[in-house]
Amino acid sequence: MTVGEKIQFYRKQLGLSQDDLGQKLFVSRQTVSLWEKNQTAPTISNLIRLAEIFGISVDELLGLDAAATPDETAVKETYRFSYTQDELQKLKRLQVGRVYKMYAFTLVFAGLLIAFLLLTAKHPVLLGVVIGLNVFLLIVLVIFTCIYGKLWKGIADRLVLSTYEFKVFEKEIEVSTYREDEKTGESRYTFADIEKIRQLDRWLYLQLGGDVFILRRDELKESSAFFSYMYQNPSKIVEKQIPKKWGVTSAVLSVASLLSLFGAVALSAWMAKSNGSFVKSLWVFFLMLPFPLASLIFGLKHKSNGSVFLRNIILGILVSAILCIFGLYFVLLR
Repeated sequence: MTVGEKIQFYRKQLGLSQDDLGQKLFVSRQTVSLWEKNQTAPTISNLIRLAEIFGISVDELLGLDAAATPDETAVKETYRFSYTQDELQKLKRLQVGRVYKMYAFTLVFAGLLIAFLLLTAKHPVLLGVVIGLNVFLLIVLVIFTCIYGKLWKGIADRLVLSTYEFKVFEKEIEVSTYREDEKTGESRYTFADIEKIRQLDRWLYLQLGGDVFILRRDELKESSAFFSYMYQNPSKIVEKQIPKKWGVTSAVLSVASLLSLFGAVALSAWMAKSNGSFVKSLWVFFLMLPFPLASLIFGLKHKSNGSVFLRNIILGILVSAILCIFGLYFVLLR
């Protein structure tokens, strides 16, 4: 088969349209069509990407090893990794840093809200609700920190004392553990045993058959079976590359959610000057609900694309709850 025919064959084998393949390579559908018709040829970088997506070597894609017979018992790739405490600490920060920042930001925001309410309103029930939510978030953060700290310590102690050797076969992955050059364990997994793959800077955090392994991305071959698996199973990737428009939308909705709460308090305080009662003005809190609800719906829709959208969910729930509580306070005291 020609290179174009092979591109078409493997593309259809993966169930991809020309447009789908083009999006993975950042080229147009017409470019893929020209390749498959052998009217143009892919660049070297695109050949490498195509080989990764199809799970084959560049030589095989070009037909240079067409006579070779696949051997499922032959080792395709071999990697050997040792880890330092500094490296594992950096991984831990990457793993939980975003969550810590999100909770810290929320706690600071809640503190500012309490200060704002103290200056603009003198209703102990409202202040009690906000302070209660703040304390609840703090308790959740402490519990999360303790649980994750214990889990990570167990993983780190195991990783830092050992060297891990990964041998990749046609359909299996063999993981061997060494301590002081003495082999202490060996396990075999199929690619179907991969539960999740988290991309953390230059590492791949792999959950495989109930165990956790860490791979250095820059030490993997460009045509590694791990990359091919990721292209073919995007649902297993926890952290995906987020389209710029989604990231901007997420940030805008998050800011709008926060500002809606301050806007509701400010508007209620302004209306209180005309009707003489801050409580009678609390109904305007309901008017601000569309902003946090939009953030919540957006976060739920895109939560599978990365933990960055967890911010939208948390802020959507928290701000919506506060707005509803303040609004219901007005209804109950009418």
